[in-house]
Amino acid sequence: MDHWIIILLKSDIKDIENILSTCKLFNNFDKQIWKLLIKRDFNKIGYTKKEYIKHKDIEYFWTLVDDSYKDQLDLRNKKITEIPPDWNPNCGELYLIDNLITEIPPDWNPNCRFLDLSYNQITEISQDWNLIYCRVLYLSDNLITEIPPDWNPNCRELTLPDNLITEIPRDWNPNCRTLDLSYNKITEIPPDWNPNCEVLYLSGNQIKEIPPDWNPNCRLLYLFGNQITEIPPNWNPNCRVFI
Repeated sequence: MDHWIIILLKSDIKDIENILSTCKLFNNFDKQIWKLLIKRDFNKIGYTKKEYIKHKDIEYFWTLVDDSYKDQLDLRNKKITEIPPDWNPNCGELYLIDNLITEIPPDWNPNCRFLDLSYNQITEISQDWNLIYCRVLYLSDNLITEIPPDWNPNCRELTLPDNLITEIPRDWNPNCRTLDLSYNKITEIPPDWNPNCEVLYLSGNQIKEIPPDWNPNCRLLYLFGNQITEIPPNWNPNCRVFI
C-alpha cells in the first residue's frame, strides 16, 4: 500500500500534526513513520523518492514510501505535438510539460499516478477522458475554455489554473480532494454548485459576488484576487474562507 506523507516546509510552523490534519493531505500513513515526521527525524524514514512540488506560494515536501512508484518519465520541452491514443507508459510520474500538445485523446489512459500536462496548447477536454490510475493531474497554463459537465477524472488533486475557463458547469461535481480553478476567467459561481472536494481554489478570477445560499462542501476555500466587493449578510459557509 502506498504511504502518502506530506510535510509543510515552513520553519516557523511548530504544530505539524495539526496543520496536516486540517489540510487532510495525507492518506494511509504508517504510524511509526508519522512519529518520525512529527520529530522531524527524516533520516530514519528510509523513503525511496523525494521531490519538491510547488503549489502557488506553498511548498510541500512529498515523499512516497513505495518502490513501485519510483520511475519517472520526463518528456518536458521536447516539442511534442501529439499524444498517441494507444501509448500507455507504465511509470510513476509522467511529465509532458512545455510541449506543443493541442488535444488529449479521449481514450488515453496512461498507467501513471502523477501526470503533468502544464504549459501546452490544449484547448478542450473530452468528457469521456477518465483516468483510472492517475491521482494527481496538472493541466495548468493551457488554452482550455470550458469544462465538460460530465467529466469526472479519478484524481485526488485536479489543477486547472491559468486557463481560459469562463464558466463552472452547474452540475459538475468532480470527486477530488483538491480542485484548483484559480486564475481563469470565471465570472460567477453557480448557487447550487457543490463540488466534492476538501480544498477549493477560485482565486484570481473575475467573480463579482458570492451567492448568498452557496455553501460549498469543503474545508478550505480561496477566493482572493477576484472582484468581490461585499459579503452576503446571511452567508455562513461551513469552511475556512480566504477572500
